[in-house]
Amino acid sequence: MVVGIGLGAITGGPIMRGIVFWTALWAASDSHRIEIHKYKITGSFVPSFGNSWSVFLFVLLLWVYCFPAYLIIRGKILKGIIPLRNEDE
Repeated sequence: MVVGIGLGAITGGPIMRGIVFWTALWAASDSHRIEIHKYKITGSFVPSFGNSWSVFLFVLLLWVYCFPAYLIIRGKILKGIIPLRNEDE
């Protein structure tokens, strides 16, 4: 009960909602720029970042988990750790 009230106070504020929305919009724009759909992103706890819209929706709806996950995946893509998908995938 206390956690729910505290979480509601944190996420319910207009500043936090703005931060969530704008970071989701930035992640979608950035994922389009780095062409995230061309990379083979795997893992059991990795959200399905298939295109810019899915990045936006995942980050917007599950910000606490998906925004850090996007930043980690983005860093690995920029470092060349995550391989490109095959043509048939």
